[in-house]
Amino acid sequence: MNSEKKYYSNNVIKNITGGTSSLYGMYVTYGKYIAINNNIVENINNGAGIYGIYMGGSYTPQIDVYKNKIQSLTTTSGTINGIYSNASATGAIVNIYNDTITGLNSAGSSYGIQISNGVTTNVYNNLLYDLNSSGTAGTVYGIYANGGTTNNIYNNFISELYAPSSSGTNQIIGINLYNGTTQNVYYNTIYLDAASSGTDFGTSGIYASTTPTTIKLQNNIVVNNSTPAGTGLTVALRRASTSLTQYDNSSNNNLFYAGTPGASNLIYYDGTDSYETLSDFQTLVAPRESASITNMPPFINTSTAPYDLHIKHNCSYWSREWWHCSCWYRYRL
Repeated sequence: MNSEKKYYSNNVIKNITGGTSSLYGMYVTYGKYIAINNNIVENINNGAGIYGIYMGGSYTPQIDVYKNKIQSLTTTSGTINGIYSNASATGAIVNIYNDTITGLNSAGSSYGIQISNGVTTNVYNNLLYDLNSSGTAGTVYGIYANGGTTNNIYNNFISELYAPSSSGTNQIIGINLYNGTTQNVYYNTIYLDAASSGTDFGTSGIYASTTPTTIKLQNNIVVNNSTPAGTGLTVALRRASTSLTQYDNSSNNNLFYAGTPGASNLIYYDGTDSYETLSDFQTLVAPRESASITNMPPFINTSTAPYDLHIKHNCSYWSREWWHCSCWYRYRL
């Protein structure tokens, strides 16, 4: 019955091969309250699309998805979603946290986490890495906000996003704020180092389309060390509009880095104008980003997979939340 609370916990779904229709590791859409936790979805190969965990629908007002591990999903055609949230119920609240998503390999598009609906969706403390597309027009997104009223996206680690044969101007994006109303993006760490044999190849640490009403960026580390090709650009923050109306005035205290500044390595790009240096960017968007910085952070490891995007430190107190580390504050000064 739709009024029931439902719990989907401690399942292992693995070693599934074949099929020409979309395949779902877990598909959950009904219940007054749904919890999906401590599950493993792995080693799935399919000829069409794959959803590691799909949840939502119009009958579930609250969903918690946490401590799941989704890994080694491969498709020769179609799209892969590690976690897909489609919570269209009135007042829907979705919490997606402490999940690990890795080893997605699509011939089309790969999405670590995709948000399609929801009144309030909180996506936090997730680890997303080794997300791939082998297609010549393939795209890869760490977190893709494609809907929702208020999306709070914070304290996620995103790295190792690759599309080695893809050609296009914006093929890899750490966090894609494509749709929805209010997008609050805080304390995320993004590290991109992609390259492609495609004629044109561009990437973005964070991308915002013209659709969201409000975008607020605070205390994020956004590093894009990807290699651009042709007309492609390596961009830390890319927006689709020259208007600053949607870019909330409180956006600040971010780190934006896109390699050595140059015509193809940009701190900021608005679809029309390019900004190579932090100072030019800050002048454009003032009063936003007045305390933001640009530098290559001292990550623990970005040379051998899997990467470790914590900051090297010398202080006695350390946690997953890098901003608690006192030596990080010294580094920012």
